[in-house]
Amino acid sequence: MSKASLIIPQVQNRTHADLQRLQALPLPQKIQLFKRRVHQFYTHFNGKVYGSFSGGKDSTMMMNLIWEDFPNVPACFSNTGLEYPEIVAFVKQVQAEGRPVEIIRPKLSFKQVIDRYGWAVVSKEQSQFINEFRTTKSDKLRKTRIEGNKSGRGKISKKHMYLTNAPFKVSHQCCAKLKKEPFKSYEKRTGRKPIVGTMTDESQLRQQSWLATGCNAFESKRPMSTPMSFFTEQDVLTYFRDTKKPYANIYGDIIETKRALQMDMFGGEEEKQVLKLTGADRTGCQWCMFGLELETIANHGENRFTRMKKTHPKQYDTIINKFGAKEVLDFMKLPY
Repeated sequence: MSKASLIIPQVQNRTHADLQRLQALPLPQKIQLFKRRVHQFYTHFNGKVYGSFSGGKDSTMMMNLIWEDFPNVPACFSNTGLEYPEIVAFVKQVQAEGRPVEIIRPKLSFKQVIDRYGWAVVSKEQSQFINEFRTTKSDKLRKTRIEGNKSGRGKISKKHMYLTNAPFKVSHQCCAKLKKEPFKSYEKRTGRKPIVGTMTDESQLRQQSWLATGCNAFESKRPMSTPMSFFTEQDVLTYFRDTKKPYANIYGDIIETKRALQMDMFGGEEEKQVLKLTGADRTGCQWCMFGLELETIANHGENRFTRMKKTHPKQYDTIINKFGAKEVLDFMKLPY
């Protein structure tokens, strides 16, 4: 296969098959494509770009690869107050090592956001739908949020309809106020365009975004590069295992484990070697409730809050007791 055949032109209509083909490539070839996408974006905007740096493993890998070719590209970290202390310490460590790391902060605190707008639960989409149902003056929008549009989309799921009667506010605004707005202010102040380390296997929304624009959304209202779109969790873990590059210690070690995969209709199975972390498997906002139900089911009753009680009791007490998450989790019948 030639290198040219691995590239999907920006003007081409992309398909899920294209994405699957890229996701199946060996990691070294993915890194080559990553660098090509970054070079294109960097050149297009005359070097006025920056990396969105969360301090997590994905964005750490992204910045490592960017800095190999463009050591002066700044990494921008939004210190929202919701990051794990290990993440903040790692970001400051990278900064102390001489890397161009800029730390920004939101205008509002997390407590101000939940008091003013409400709790982000289930998912961004469902939180938005629930909020709109409860606050809109439009009968048409309320009906859509219950019944869906002509395609049956845009409605609150039956499973989460009970949240329309929750004794607390529900909103999708948390991420916008604490992360998106500070980054947009930074972009307005500096004129730089973002490079973000998101991957399409994390959500359907990100898949749809890639299908529409590819990795480099040059012409979007907010131009953005997502050069890791076709990477996977296993790629990231493989990178750190093989390169021995440092990452935030909250993740623990990278170990090999076996996972049984179903092979055929007769139930034949094959064991596949996969990598996993011994510590936290996600380090976004420590108090975020997005995906909490699925996480609890997948981990047989364990979730980020039950783990936080053991590993970060101070942060646990703040969110559960002082900020009132207890009321939310009790209403949703989720363990903490």
